[in-house]
Amino acid sequence: MHSPDRFLSARRLVWLAVAVIAVGCGGGADGIYVLPDDQVQQYDTAYLAEVVAAPEEGDDLDEGAGEHVVIRNNWDHRTDMGGWYIETDDGVRLPLGIGRQIDPDAELRVHSSCGENTDEAVFVCLDDEALDDDGGVLVLRDSAGAEVARFAYGSAS
Repeated sequence: MHSPDRFLSARRLVWLAVAVIAVGCGGGADGIYVLPDDQVQQYDTAYLAEVVAAPEEGDDLDEGAGEHVVIRNNWDHRTDMGGWYIETDDGVRLPLGIGRQIDPDAELRVHSSCGENTDEAVFVCLDDEALDDDGGVLVLRDSAGAEVARFAYGSAS
């Protein structure tokens, strides 16, 4: 069993990481927000590496393209992300699907548009855009609903 002090220390570290991310998201002028390299080092898990809230060409829901979030696996092993999802601050969920695997140092693009799923991309096929072009907060959650990573971008950062 974990001691309460150890749990509180871990919780403080998570909120410190959230505060650092919220202050320092790079990009944004073109609707693309990237987690700065100095903040990537704090993650030894999967994390939200990039948000494309306003694609340069086309519509947010263009088939096979459009708005998306990039997840990067910082673990040193292949990770089962089945049942994981990204949740927006409006409560919209972008599920990664069942049986989704991601290799070490690999990326997975999660699109709100329709398209054909591949090893590198998941297409959720929503009717409406999920990512606010001006900014928002995204949370990566595991299959139990626990927060794994948080990314505040644009006006929310």
